[in-house]
Amino acid sequence: MGARRRLPEHAGRAVLAMWALLSALWIPRGALASPFDEYGYSARFMGMADAGTALATGASGAVYNPGGIALAPFAEAELSWRYAAQLLRLDGRSAGLAPAQGLNFGISVPGRLGGEWRYGFAVAATVPDQVLLRIRLLPSALPHFVMYDNRIHRLAGNIAAGVSWRGLVSFGGGIMVLANASGEGIRFFLNTDLLTNNQAEATVDLRLPTRITPIAGLRFDPLDWLTIGVAYRHSISIDIDLDVMADIGVDNELAKQFAAAGADRFTGTAAISISNSNYFTPSVLTMGIAVRPLDWLTAAVQLDHERWSDFPDPVTRLKTTVELGKLSPYLADNTLPSVVMNDRWTPRIGVEFHRGFTDQISAALRLGYAFVSSPVPDVTGPVNLIDADRHHFSLGAGAKFDRFTSILMGPLGVDAYLQWRRLMDRTITKSSLTDAQGAYTVSGDIIATGFSLSLQF
Repeated sequence: MGARRRLPEHAGRAVLAMWALLSALWIPRGALASPFDEYGYSARFMGMADAGTALATGASGAVYNPGGIALAPFAEAELSWRYAAQLLRLDGRSAGLAPAQGLNFGISVPGRLGGEWRYGFAVAATVPDQVLLRIRLLPSALPHFVMYDNRIHRLAGNIAAGVSWRGLVSFGGGIMVLANASGEGIRFFLNTDLLTNNQAEATVDLRLPTRITPIAGLRFDPLDWLTIGVAYRHSISIDIDLDVMADIGVDNELAKQFAAAGADRFTGTAAISISNSNYFTPSVLTMGIAVRPLDWLTAAVQLDHERWSDFPDPVTRLKTTVELGKLSPYLADNTLPSVVMNDRWTPRIGVEFHRGFTDQISAALRLGYAFVSSPVPDVTGPVNLIDADRHHFSLGAGAKFDRFTSILMGPLGVDAYLQWRRLMDRTITKSSLTDAQGAYTVSGDIIATGFSLSLQF
């Protein structure tokens, strides 16, 4: 089954220090989001239900576990395409969700520090091919799939580095970089002359800064056939505060006659303030074990803990203020109750069967399963954020062609996957018989597929 690897004292202290760092980071904080969470990065690991914490190396390590980055034998470049048809239903009718599709790409460069130490740098990114960043604030009373609306449609990237001692103890860290949206809001000026013409001006202040959050990972290979991996990523979200201000003026002959008689002109302001925490992705701690009991078999089990209870407030808040002349100001504030999300544990299991046909050609078949519970609680009040527990069934395949050209030092890899996600039927019953929405049932399927091409040089 393989030789036992001895861990020297100084390397043991490094493992304990890394574990302490991961534990210290695992505390409630504010928020930021990652499309990698929902539809993955690597075609290989998507075929194994995304159980990659204990197996990822090179560019994939930047997403699944930075501790594996330095273990790649060669420099690597990877490009993949993904597509997911979100066939979700509300009371048997289509929810009308847009498909999630885009490109993933990554590159990693390993090297030697001298002696028995290795290092590696890696970058991985996902680019949706429909929109780079989408922000859509739906009324919280309108039923909508909060997990699949905005958070999967955004540009994101990971930058990380790692080191490894003798391939036995490896650790790394980095940052996730995300596109954000901010600005001073929207301002209108409206001057209305009922007898001649209307004048209107508008200004929009919108910026797309970046947001970052830390990632870290540890990998331990005590035996040739056993690997243990732990990875952490901090929470990330967009906190949206959008102010829409309108300056209103009425300038016409009738208004002037009223003014001459001492009446107040019909002028004032209207302000709408919208606040929401969007694109939230929670802090995630993943723990995985991979075993290679046979030359042709690799199996991985993984457990993810996601701290969804840190979600500041998934409910969109709307406040309206209207002031016109000497009229009493009009104030409106949606007093919807807050929704507290639930933390969740997600078990994953993946297996890979691999076989070499010649010295230059090998192939792999992959299977995977995960059960993903919903963090959205039963919402019996006026808020209608909907989701359901789901089963993930994965199938994947790949092939490697060694020494494909004289340029490549390592193999050329081609991988593909197909994933079926079945949402379990969930019926939401409202506590009030006069609720406008009433009871409804959530169900549906998600069919995800993709393929990748990797080069080692």
